[in-house]
Amino acid sequence: MIFCLPHIRHTNDGVGLGKALTRGKNVSEKRLFQVVRSDSPNDMIQLRRIVQMVEPSVNWTLAAKTLWYWNDRSKRDLLEDYFLNQPK
Repeated sequence: MIFCLPHIRHTNDGVGLGKALTRGKNVSEKRLFQVVRSDSPNDMIQLRRIVQMVEPSVNWTLAAKTLWYWNDRSKRDLLEDYFLNQPK
């Protein structure tokens, strides 16, 4: 959690990490799939690179929950949140 949180800005909106990445600087699906398919610790390193690039505004409570319980389910939830909030 401490690995990524310094690069995340807080907002009081209910914005999760996946939704914030859709608002970012063109985070490609390939990069996100790379995170999801990677094993520990490379998955977290790749996620941190994306977060550093985008500097998203996220509700820290939601982001902390995702990062604290980082596992295969969290990765799927991140990917799902990303795709459900794609701009049309």
